Amino acid sequence: MRIVEVKWSDSASNGEWHRPKIKMGLARAKSVGYLKQKTKRKVVLVQSIGENQLQGLIAIPRSCVKRIRKLK
Repeated sequence: MRIVEVKWSDSASNGEWHRPKIKMGLARAKSVGYLKQKTKRKVVLVQSIGENQLQGLIAIPRSCVKRIRKLK
């Protein structure tokens, strides 16, 4: 598996009281890991790889992905 950096947008929330004109944006995120799977619907990264195990998986919806960059 190759190592990649994925830049993506995530939902954001704020539970405090605000005036009606508040502007909300999306959260910007970067994740680095081993690229396990890339399909039309999702990108799956793995944090750690053991002999016969994977640990720390994240599935990012493809519609949220802004860029995938291969790392050396």
